[in-house]
Amino acid sequence: MTTLFRDLFSALKSNVKAIGILTGGLVLLVVLAGLFVKVEISRPSFCENCHYMDPYVRHWKTSGHAEVSCVKCHDYGVTEFVSVALRYVTKTYTMRPKASVRNAKCLADGCHDIASLKEPVQYRKNIYFNHTVHLEKPLRGEKLRCTSCHNQIVQYDEAVATEHMEVNDKACFVCHFKDAGEGEAITGCDACHGMPKEPVTHAGFTFDHGPYLKLSVECKQCHTRIVQGDGSVPEGKCFSCHVERSREQYSREQLHAIHVTGQGIDCFKCHTDIRHGNFEMASALEIRCEDCHLRQHNQPKQLYMGIGGKDTLDMPSAMFTAQVSCVGCHTHLTPEGEPMSHQEKKEAQRASCVMCHGDGYDLVFDNWLSGERTVLKE
Repeated sequence: MTTLFRDLFSALKSNVKAIGILTGGLVLLVVLAGLFVKVEISRPSFCENCHYMDPYVRHWKTSGHAEVSCVKCHDYGVTEFVSVALRYVTKTYTMRPKASVRNAKCLADGCHDIASLKEPVQYRKNIYFNHTVHLEKPLRGEKLRCTSCHNQIVQYDEAVATEHMEVNDKACFVCHFKDAGEGEAITGCDACHGMPKEPVTHAGFTFDHGPYLKLSVECKQCHTRIVQGDGSVPEGKCFSCHVERSREQYSREQLHAIHVTGQGIDCFKCHTDIRHGNFEMASALEIRCEDCHLRQHNQPKQLYMGIGGKDTLDMPSAMFTAQVSCVGCHTHLTPEGEPMSHQEKKEAQRASCVMCHGDGYDLVFDNWLSGERTVLKE
């Protein structure tokens, strides 16, 4: 054994130059291969080599980032390449790659900068967005990332957005409407829409918000249903990613710190969708007297609608043409109830006039009541 090692050492010593050249060649080959891989994976065309990347690349080519290479935003280097290659060879790769984009990448030199984001930008008609408010401090207990809103990576919701990194406004709706009251937003309607300044047309009549806003009439008085869906997290959703882990183990803040702030996971990996719009408006044409009474009283309805009169033209009430329903004025719940139906009865009150029209309009109620009594006596 001693002779064997002596002969081996002697052979190495006599060929040290050749061994050095061979070792240097191997090191150089590895370095060149690494450089080749680094340069090659920086090309967007490299990403197209995998068939499941086709939709991602297609959206990228039509986006505002089409001139920006993939690795400029995504953390992907030689180490990640080797890892993916091993998973491919062992057939353990996933068809849904996770590609997180850190805020530091978005705010790197030559890209976006904080100074340019301090000015509000127009997102939709009459809707302006302030990046600083959303990025600099936690909102509802969570710190957002750029991709919390710019999460339209690929085929997520073609009805919302079709470009790579475009804003998916359903993410806005989860934060603004989840756990809010009926017809309400967590931040209030004016946080996004501002105060309406121009008259609008609805159901054939023109409406000016101004006088009602001055009286602090709430939006939900007319905009009765503005969302569809509740943004809930279905039971068992955690198990689609985790094994034997329940959300009950963590607080809401901890869950969002881990998944949103730390991992940049899209809201809709967990939450169901929320849609926002004018899905239902208060309307006099939708009067349902059975909401208050068991009996149908057609004559008061016809009087309010201004129809059914004898020897006179149809003359609807001004309140009816303004789309005010019965309960817009009949707001007072009396304890006596209806004598025949034994239901609670809602009466109109002077305060109902003031609530929408302002001080002094309660006199109109008195004049109307006095006039009605005079007509009935005659």
